[in-house]
Amino acid sequence: MTSSSQPPSLLEVRRSGGFAGLTTSRTLDLATSGARAEEARSLVRRIDFSQARSGPSHPDGYVYRFRIGDTEVTVAEQHVDDDLRRLAELVLDEG
Repeated sequence: MTSSSQPPSLLEVRRSGGFAGLTTSRTLDLATSGARAEEARSLVRRIDFSQARSGPSHPDGYVYRFRIGDTEVTVAEQHVDDDLRRLAELVLDEG
């Protein structure tokens, strides 16, 4: 159990949609060591998830869901900024 003074350590990213309608979901433990977790921690500190834009997705576009602790945001592909895109790549293990 984590205390309330510690930030949540599990970050989940889910990408769904696209031309094939596939869904990919992965979780990254931010408390681990390593370059991926370190870069993801930096991005999580920098991103204001409350400002993430939502709205309908384009046909055949992806929809991303980011969840960390009690915070969950869903963002259509056309509204994913550079930081969110990089975070998704890191968690989904694509870069």
